[in-house]
Amino acid sequence: MNKGQHISMDSLIRICDALDCNLNDVVELVKTEE
Repeated sequence: MNKGQHISMDSLIRICDALDCNLNDVVELVKTEE
């Protein structure tokens, strides 16, 4: 995965399960001006 790429919630959940962590441990939400 590179910055700016989309990833499915399914994939994020599998990553969190594998790492035994929460979603906020692997995701950063950044607001952008449009």
